[in-house]
Amino acid sequence: MGVDGDVERFAHARQLVGEKTFLGMDANGGWSRSEAARAIRALTPYGPAFAEQPVRPDDLAGMRSLRDLGLPVVADESVFGTDDLVRVVEAGAADVVSLYVGKSGGPGRAVAMAGLASAFGLDVLIGSNGELGLGAAAQLHVAAALPRLSAIPSDIIGAHYYAEDILAEPLAGDGAVVRLGTSPGLGVTLRDDLLREFR
Repeated sequence: MGVDGDVERFAHARQLVGEKTFLGMDANGGWSRSEAARAIRALTPYGPAFAEQPVRPDDLAGMRSLRDLGLPVVADESVFGTDDLVRVVEAGAADVVSLYVGKSGGPGRAVAMAGLASAFGLDVLIGSNGELGLGAAAQLHVAAALPRLSAIPSDIIGAHYYAEDILAEPLAGDGAVVRLGTSPGLGVTLRDDLLREFR
């Protein structure tokens, strides 16, 4: 269905959730530069909050040109490590970067990359690979350690996709806000039945 289908689906989503609901779009690098520009212009009346990875991850010049259309551009697949982040910064390719604990190489590296992004005026959000509760706890700790967190919501939502989790108690949250635990380490405890099974 191409761009027209994307616009149609976004318009339908906007109709379903109402005008005031925060709603963004993520092309996962699927549009060409011209398609992305056409999509962003066509979607503007429906109030998108951001455009995530609108073009191929290596098309940083294309991402930079799309920023001129007035919608915040989020770099996701363009940023795996520090070198990628530096390239995005140098190209002026994004307003926000999506960092993942796993994609960055662990919590420490994710926090270090976020510090670098912040130093250059970029906001950061935490992306998700569909983590279970243990991974979500690591995401939460990284988010709490960031010097600058985007107003675009982070994806600490992986556990919602599973019928059951590996944590004895779910993270403290209400579906919109998640809070750090006070226990040692990541602040979570694994289920006893799973620990017994894997010992």
